[in-house]
Amino acid sequence: MPKAGYTSFTVTDLVYDAFFAVYKKNKEELNMIGVTSFTGYITHMMNETLKVKAIFEKYKPRFKLLQVKNGIIIIFDSCLDRVAEIKIKTQFCELCQSKKCSHIGFCYSLRQFYDNSDK
Repeated sequence: MPKAGYTSFTVTDLVYDAFFAVYKKNKEELNMIGVTSFTGYITHMMNETLKVKAIFEKYKPRFKLLQVKNGIIIIFDSCLDRVAEIKIKTQFCELCQSKKCSHIGFCYSLRQFYDNSDK
């Protein structure tokens, strides 16, 4: 039973061993930044992961190419939290119902747009 203000969780031996090996290998460097125990190391790693996640959430790319099929480019727009389908031949965005939008502009940066534009 953990002491008040703390929680425990379970991981597989494989995960535990992997983290412990990294901790053991870097123990001296970790001591210099105030990490003096394996539990402290795990806490440090979790905090660092949360910081990185927050940064990526703030600065994540707006568009992500999902798929190219049958003359259509499918991209994810993280600002709208929607999927946009762009018809390559007509350069038409189904989401915006437009030929001039940021989704079309993103497609101009994709090699796949030019590879498939003559099909």
